[in-house]
Amino acid sequence: MKNYPIVILVLLFWSVANTSLATAYSSFDVTKIGSTFVSVQQVEQELLDHVWFKESSKLLFGEAGVVTIINDTDIESSIWQLEQQNQSIYLKMATSVCGELVYRLEREGTTLRWIDEKTNLKIKVDSTALEENDKVVEVHRNLIGTWSSSIYPSAVIDDLSDEEGRSIMSADFKYLLRADGTFSKVISINRKKTSSLNGLWQLSENGEELILHLRKKDCTYETIVADIKLLTMDELVLGQALATSDLEKQLCKEKKTFFYNKQ
Repeated sequence: MKNYPIVILVLLFWSVANTSLATAYSSFDVTKIGSTFVSVQQVEQELLDHVWFKESSKLLFGEAGVVTIINDTDIESSIWQLEQQNQSIYLKMATSVCGELVYRLEREGTTLRWIDEKTNLKIKVDSTALEENDKVVEVHRNLIGTWSSSIYPSAVIDDLSDEEGRSIMSADFKYLLRADGTFSKVISINRKKTSSLNGLWQLSENGEELILHLRKKDCTYETIVADIKLLTMDELVLGQALATSDLEKQLCKEKKTFFYNKQ
């Protein structure tokens, strides 16, 4: 009879512990890929931590929900997201005219198997892990902030005018690159704000190119890539213009390098 209180306490402990474990398990987003239970967050991290090769394309997944698709002759980008349905995880990628490609992801050894949801056929996809590169981490950290550049296009200034017919004496470009992968751009002509836009940004896998993505109406992005020629704490030199309008392309066409200062 003296052991009953101890038995009751042990049973009570296990009851509380099991309840806590069940609550924790149900709140953690998990699903089954093959014979291994993994979380959607783990699959997302695996996509982010690798360069993926699909047919003749190289895919770089970004945290802000955009994937850069590098082909032999061009570069494009699209929106991507992961969804869990029952016991499966699906990768969804937008196509032009707001269409959608859907792949079911399954575990295959140390990587992921992509299965076309429409045909139920396996897609040949290879991947290479992105190495922890101190240089890339430092470049990404230094790029975060506000960068500005001013140009006085004397070679073309006499031939250009803005929408209101005024002569263009100066053009100022300001970029705010945020840590979450989003950016804002403001253009000022003759020291007056004329336009602004928002988009997404990321680095190439070697940290040598700045990639900007601008959302289009067809659910895809226009992608602009510029070589990073120099980056210090307060100076950035790019090898291409980050032009997003016809007027800006005209303003920048005579320049070969573009200098920005950090504010």
